[in-house]
Amino acid sequence: MVAARLRVMLLSDDVVSLSPPREEDAPEVAEAVQSSLDTLALWMPWATREYSVDSARQWMNEARAAGRHSFLIRDPEGTVVGTCGLPRADVPNRCTELGYWIGKNHTGRGYATRAARLVIDHALSDLEFHRVEIIVSVQNRPSQRVAERLGARLEATLTERLDVRGSWHDAFLYAVLA
Repeated sequence: MVAARLRVMLLSDDVVSLSPPREEDAPEVAEAVQSSLDTLALWMPWATREYSVDSARQWMNEARAAGRHSFLIRDPEGTVVGTCGLPRADVPNRCTELGYWIGKNHTGRGYATRAARLVIDHALSDLEFHRVEIIVSVQNRPSQRVAERLGARLEATLTERLDVRGSWHDAFLYAVLA
């Protein structure tokens, strides 16, 4: 059920492939973050000039230790273009949160939507969650568009839900149900 152990898994459609991050992927992850700082830093507090190969390895190790389902998103050529995963779960209620980001050189190609759809299907089918939530700043229109393309239902506006670089943002709560 939901507490299923992490296993090596590849999720893919005809365009993107997702796989758990490996330590040897850390340089490519760090490069994707660094090349996208001007867009990622708007929403991701961890995206800083100091983000390094060691930072990527730390993220991988922490995610693995916590049992998070994290995936690298690769384009058809195998290049890491971002990440997608389930960073937080409310296991007793079979609810999980979905997160994603795409490097700025790879936006506009549908990669975030495709990856998120694969992870949602994985969460609802393989992990037996009942609900997948997406929480996004009311100012982050690109992420809202991804949630909308996924068919996620806008359920609420959460007051001052996200601390974005020391500024409180209201957030939209979207959900996909099994």
